[in-house]
Order: sequence, then C-alpha cells, then structure tokens
Amino acid sequence: MRLLGTVEVMTNKRVTIPNKLLEVLKAKEGDFLLFYEDDDGKIIVKMEKG
Repeated sequence: MRLLGTVEVMTNKRVTIPNKLLEVLKAKEGDFLLFYEDDDGKIIVKMEKG
C-alpha cells in the first residue's frame, strides 16, 4: 500500500483532492469520485466518467 497524499478537512467539510490521486484515477473535470466502505471498514475510492 502507498500513500498518495493527505488532505485537511476545511470549513463546511470541504476537501481538495491531491493531484497525484486524480492522476492515478485518471479523473478529469466533470467526473465523479465514488466512496465505498468494505466489510473490514476500509474506504475505497473509484472514479466514474461524468
């Protein structure tokens, strides 16, 4: 497992997604990030084209 970045939760619970993570996901403007929790409580992030 490797760390792709860290973010701070800002006012109104906003976050900025690190560029490295967006590159790995191949996410572009208008795409959606989907957040899942598996049975072990791990959070999984996937990208869907918008």
